[in-house]
Amino acid sequence: CRISSLKFLNNDVLQVILRVPPNSNFKFVAGQYINLIYKGIRRSYSLANAEQLDGDLEIQVKRVNQGLMSEYLFTRARHNDLLRIEGPLGTFSYRVDDSKNVILMATGTGIAPIKAIIESLGKSLDEKIIYIVWGGRVLEDLYMDLGAAHFKHTFVPVLSKEKIEGSYFGYVQDAVLDLGLDLKETTVYACGSEVMIKDACDVLVQNGLRRKRFHSDAFVSSN
Repeated sequence: CRISSLKFLNNDVLQVILRVPPNSNFKFVAGQYINLIYKGIRRSYSLANAEQLDGDLEIQVKRVNQGLMSEYLFTRARHNDLLRIEGPLGTFSYRVDDSKNVILMATGTGIAPIKAIIESLGKSLDEKIIYIVWGGRVLEDLYMDLGAAHFKHTFVPVLSKEKIEGSYFGYVQDAVLDLGLDLKETTVYACGSEVMIKDACDVLVQNGLRRKRFHSDAFVSSN
């Protein structure tokens, strides 16, 4: 693939659009990830878009202190640079079931595969009650406008280090609990750090969520 564009979404998150050859026929399911390979460096990134006619792939890269791939992408990468990708990988994706409620929850750049799922679903969820719960430390960490999703939903911004009117102060799993939903009638899709995934699963299952309806993708630091 080649780098098609680079764009800062905030000071610490870089949007990278990758262009694959027209004849590559690269197919994936929204929610999956790829391995990006550059000069022997290999890192995993969730795809942040659903399949598109132009075949472009979006990833969202968080700046990592002394991270080899992020240092290259943030400081040296240029338009048309040649890289390799491996994939698609992973089984994180939307599953059709009879739950009344759907919760799409993420922290930080864990929103990337959630964004892809949102794009892939379009208007097919009219019969579901949908919540998008996105957490960060401060408001700047919520670097995208998710209000434009093409289906009826409730967006719940969550901040753990900053109190701002209109956002929930605390952690994403607590924000989900405070929605007051019947978790037996709920399916959760969660993406973020290993700690968040474990804590959210434990708390929500203890409060009635069926474990088999907690679908997750944990981001593991390469350091």
